Amino acid sequence: MLSLAVSRSSGHSVARAALVPLAVLARLWVVALVLFASLLTSLQVQAAPEAKLHCASYTPFRGAQTPFDPTMIIPKAQIEEDLKQLQPVTDCIRTYAVNQGLDQAVPVAASLGMKVMLGIWIGRNPVDNEAQIKTAIELAKAHPETVKSIIVGNEVLLVGLPIQMQIIIKGAVIVTAAAFYVKRGR
Repeated sequence: MLSLAVSRSSGHSVARAALVPLAVLARLWVVALVLFASLLTSLQVQAAPEAKLHCASYTPFRGAQTPFDPTMIIPKAQIEEDLKQLQPVTDCIRTYAVNQGLDQAVPVAASLGMKVMLGIWIGRNPVDNEAQIKTAIELAKAHPETVKSIIVGNEVLLVGLPIQMQIIIKGAVIVTAAAFYVKRGR
């Protein structure tokens, strides 16, 4: 706490006691600034590592191309072009199906050193579902270092399928309530 000393000779009140602490504070402030400046100059600023997405959702359809056209087959060259464009941004793609040419995404990703979270699209047609499952398993077996996981069932809510479905994968019956995620076991 500061106290005031009154000088009666001049008739003015002077806060002499307050002047001493202010001078000390000013010196301390200068010392702190010098120390801070020397600290800043001694620090080496390193560039931040390049930021990449952990994984990016990938669907190859452009312009008038649509997954709702069952005759649409995406050419391998288009997938190659897309993945080369994605490569600076991510080392992993997440697909949603293995039909319509999307089965080519796995070998293309493998050739580029990328990983794939492979989606299987489950719909109302059991024959199509079985083909999706079979193709995904074949791709995972052929490219075990590329296929990180197989994702099944998230489209159930989108297309309004019954909540409970049975999907047979590698002999195991998996019951899904809308969406679930199957991680590849090693």
